[in-house]
Amino acid sequence: MVERALKKIFDREMRAGDLDKDIWKYNYKRLLRAIEVGGIATDLDSDHPDYDLGEMIKDSALTFTAFKNHSNVTAMVNALTDENGKLRTWSKFKKAAKEISKDYNKNWLAAEYRTSVKSVRMAKIWQRIEDKKDKQPYLVYRTQQDDNVRDSHRLLHNICKPVDDPFWDEFYPPNGWRCRCFVRQRSKCNGNTEVTELPTEKQMPKAFRVNTGKSGNLYSDHHPYFDNVSEADKMNIDKAIGDL
Repeated sequence: MVERALKKIFDREMRAGDLDKDIWKYNYKRLLRAIEVGGIATDLDSDHPDYDLGEMIKDSALTFTAFKNHSNVTAMVNALTDENGKLRTWSKFKKAAKEISKDYNKNWLAAEYRTSVKSVRMAKIWQRIEDKKDKQPYLVYRTQQDDNVRDSHRLLHNICKPVDDPFWDEFYPPNGWRCRCFVRQRSKCNGNTEVTELPTEKQMPKAFRVNTGKSGNLYSDHHPYFDNVSEADKMNIDKAIGDL
């Protein structure tokens, strides 16, 4: 699959801005599996309570993997030339491009899979939070309180806010790769109601500042895959999504 795509790039049959549907579908299917492992089946009937949320999350996964593939193909096209701008031979290009593909379609995909599982699980919890908020109108942010907790996440520990507070639009877990944070729902606010310091965007990238349970998005629109994409390429991606 990957070598076929590399050959098309090397032969100039695929250019920056194009998508490789086979690699795209491979990534999308992995995230569909993550959605299912997270607790939402991907073939629900329209009258199922999880149907609407599941459809939004599936749409998010489809769009996310499309933009990811755009970034992947562009990076491999750029590998046609070396750091000095010299055109690479097939063997040298293949070696460089396969390393790029390994990052996108193995290493990064594994991290995206794990984060998507956690996001869907937390989205399911958000549904229960909404159902109980009349009697338990507050959420308290919790970390695992061990030596592996990031300093940026430790800043959020024990913050207590109403369920409807916009704080949870940005800081509802997960808030990063391998994030283990969670929330507790309470009838009374027994945590810190005043926030003295929040993580910076460098500490906690805006890509993670999303509440999947509310928005249906696995990642925010600020994920790097969505950056620096021309309007023409966005139109091509939208068309490809519609045609898939």
